[in-house]
Amino acid sequence: MVFKQCQTLADDQYDVFCALPHADPLIAPAIRFIQLPFFRRVVWRALITGPYILLRCLWLRPAVVHIYVPELIPVAFVFQLLGAVVIYEVQENLFKKMHLKQFNRGYLLERSFRWFDRLARRHF
Repeated sequence: MVFKQCQTLADDQYDVFCALPHADPLIAPAIRFIQLPFFRRVVWRALITGPYILLRCLWLRPAVVHIYVPELIPVAFVFQLLGAVVIYEVQENLFKKMHLKQFNRGYLLERSFRWFDRLARRHF
């Protein structure tokens, strides 16, 4: 994504911020990277990384927010309430693949991601 969408938008004179774990600003100097903590478990990504992104990016007041991981859907709703257009790119229907995962499995995760997916399809 960094080399396709973000770089193209940055080349077109947009201010592009990209929030990633292990972000390397030397990869694309025109993009402003926001370093995120990395957690292997999706529960920690939802409970820690989501609020961290929200706190770091609220002052930006983005016009467009593009997410591609389902654990950030609650954060995307907050940005939508603040007036941003949200694009949710489905990379993986996590709830359909829970039974294949070694990590990030369980009934509650499956149910919550099924609910998040339904909300995202309806509102984004």
